Amino acid sequence: MNTGTAADSPYAPFRSRVDWLVGRWLKTEAPSQAAANRLLDPELVQALGLSFKNCYELNHLIDNMLPCTSLNWQKTVFRLAGTEEMCEFWHRNVIEAIKMLFGDPRFTDVLHFQPEKHYVDNGGQYRLLGEMWTGNWWWRIQKRLPPGGTLVPLILGSDKTLLTQLTGDRYGYPVYMSIGNLPKDIRRAPTQHAMVLIGYLPTNKFDNLGFSEDRAKIARHRLFHQCIAHLLKDIISPGKDGVVIFSSDGIARLCFPVLGAWVADYPEQCLVTCTRFLRCPVGSINFRHMGMERTSPVQPGPALHFEMNSATHTQRGQLRSGATVAKALSLTAVQEPFFANLPHQQIHSSIYPDILHQLLQGMLKHMLIWHEDILGKRELDKCLQTLPQTNGAQHFGKGFTTLSQRTGQEFKDVTKVILGALGGSAALYDKGQSGAMVLRATRAILDFYYLATFDVHSEKTVVLLRKALLLFHSNKEGYVRLANFFCIPKLHSLVHYMSAIMEAGSLINWSTDAMEQLHKELAKLPFRESSGRQASATQEMALWVLRHEKVFKFDALIDWRLATKQMPSSPGDLSTRYLLAKKPTFPVLLLREVMDPKVWGCAAFIPALHNYACRSLGQPELTEQAAKLATVAFDRIMGWSKCTFQNRMGCALAGEPSRSHMSTAHACCARAKGGPLVKDHMARFDTVLIYDENGTRRGISAFLVGRLRLIFQLPASASLSLTGRSVTEPLAYVEWFSRPSSRAAHPSGLPIVQRLRASNGEPLASVIELKCIKRNCMLQPVAKGGTCWRSDNVLDLCDTFFLNPYLDRDSFMLLS
Repeated sequence: MNTGTAADSPYAPFRSRVDWLVGRWLKTEAPSQAAANRLLDPELVQALGLSFKNCYELNHLIDNMLPCTSLNWQKTVFRLAGTEEMCEFWHRNVIEAIKMLFGDPRFTDVLHFQPEKHYVDNGGQYRLLGEMWTGNWWWRIQKRLPPGGTLVPLILGSDKTLLTQLTGDRYGYPVYMSIGNLPKDIRRAPTQHAMVLIGYLPTNKFDNLGFSEDRAKIARHRLFHQCIAHLLKDIISPGKDGVVIFSSDGIARLCFPVLGAWVADYPEQCLVTCTRFLRCPVGSINFRHMGMERTSPVQPGPALHFEMNSATHTQRGQLRSGATVAKALSLTAVQEPFFANLPHQQIHSSIYPDILHQLLQGMLKHMLIWHEDILGKRELDKCLQTLPQTNGAQHFGKGFTTLSQRTGQEFKDVTKVILGALGGSAALYDKGQSGAMVLRATRAILDFYYLATFDVHSEKTVVLLRKALLLFHSNKEGYVRLANFFCIPKLHSLVHYMSAIMEAGSLINWSTDAMEQLHKELAKLPFRESSGRQASATQEMALWVLRHEKVFKFDALIDWRLATKQMPSSPGDLSTRYLLAKKPTFPVLLLREVMDPKVWGCAAFIPALHNYACRSLGQPELTEQAAKLATVAFDRIMGWSKCTFQNRMGCALAGEPSRSHMSTAHACCARAKGGPLVKDHMARFDTVLIYDENGTRRGISAFLVGRLRLIFQLPASASLSLTGRSVTEPLAYVEWFSRPSSRAAHPSGLPIVQRLRASNGEPLASVIELKCIKRNCMLQPVAKGGTCWRSDNVLDLCDTFFLNPYLDRDSFMLLS
């Protein structure tokens, strides 16, 4: 096919930019082939000057003419020993995948070739642990390599996923691979394509061979290990002797590919390590003691515990079958595991905790079920329904227990507000000491969850993790009195979190939520684009993935040719700043409406404005009586309905960009639909954290809490008459709460604030500069006020609140 494109064109072999954009859209947006051919009408093809007139020609161009390569697919067909069923395994060469990632020019500035140590303090006392190269594992393996050798830790992940929708029983079993030399933010971003699909495992069920369920399960386990052993056979020799690979900076390095981590949920971890289900795939503990580590002794010994108490093993000289020995060692009957011949490999040390399934959809999910049993569904829903709406927190207007399907995101949303909701429950308060223990246990597991999700840890945060876990075990008796159901692997897995951080950095490295996104793009969507036939669907999926990888690489090549995109650089200091709409929401806002209790409710606006003017002039504030008598020479201002605050959060390792967090606070009266509004807008005045003026405090005491009533800007003439200067920056009218304290007497441990009132009983309010606000925050009522309290009026009717530190990670780090 002659494209008629100049050889020096950046879009070659496409004729023009328009030609490339149309072709890229047809592949990335994935319309059906029939729909794409209907779009490529001959008249449209001629008008746009396209080099292809149908999908067949476009696929031919991508397969044969793009100046970029991709990993080719191979098909291996074999028969599992002891069966007559044929299995097809589609896979790619692992060494070629390593070379592709190692030599990708996009990653030139971010690849790391040796372990590093970073410290919090200048004295080097406390280490920072974030990326894989900051952990002990890399240092330990590096010492085994010859001088000058470069370790390439392989990060593999696998998980079976359902491909069909509504009907059918078709599963996909993708295997992904990345390298630990890349930062976790790049590896976990699907748009970076740093996690490569290297295989589709066969999903044979062996249910048509007359096998029992146990025998079929053993056959599936053996099939998995046989396929992975075939996939990783190419790294055995390079892992021992090294292989020369050119990195993206053009330097030839002697690389040693070693399996460093396997990202998987708990059932997959048991499959990978040949561990029986409901056992620990990492440590050595009697399964009867799982979750009871504080009260039961942990058995010493090898990685997998040998059950010495079984009567089968007490008779001397008794011959035992292989199945009996495997059961005693908590092993599955896999005679040739894939990791048997891998160099520098202890498979149990390559398994790391999975935050998504073990903690978020594991312990936190169980905790919510226990709360339903303790309080009852009606009381729990009532606690959640009365919480005020806050940006960053999902409002459960119809309750949580009424949801028919609860996704991981919904569990994540309810964990943000559950502790404050329980703390205000009268039903839990009536349970006395048991209720207090439930609150403390809930607080401990929430602290553990938020600490575990840190992008960067220090040795201090590892200690805090252990303290939170010990606090949970000390107070779980509040749950145990209902039923003794704590002997579960998901609770036991929490004891491995601290050692995992010390070994390989932040636990975000190994969470399976990144794989869930890859399933959609590399398994589910390719299957829907395939014919769905049993004999050819996997091959069609592999070809679909190959073409899309080529399109992505060619897009990156065009960017390099045009030099229009650069690797992102580290941003400068992201101090707190606010973002307002260019045009005010209310260009003309009358003062009588501002002070009207039924509209904006800023009753003390004029006295507060005069006191702001006095502070600006360096004069003492007016007395309450003088402030009441003060007047202004203008009758209108400009107002905004909301403001977004951007803050720098967390600490980063050397060379990593600083992170920012965005939060939004609303300050708007009720509005009827009309104009740009398609429905009525309820009044909403959010609460915010405000910097302490003296700046001498740290932690939670460094902030004041206020309710944002109005975001406004004074007219130029008004600011001159009040302050003697032109005030161009926007201001805020806030109602004050008492200073939060980290030492709360409530069993939940949450800080408590109270509304401050003036001598006349009205809320104490001030006018401040908008830049003094740090971010939004969430207040939750301490006690329930019956049926009259709703989400939209609880901030008006209640005077005592919990300050919720679990709104997000930035809030947790500021307030905990």
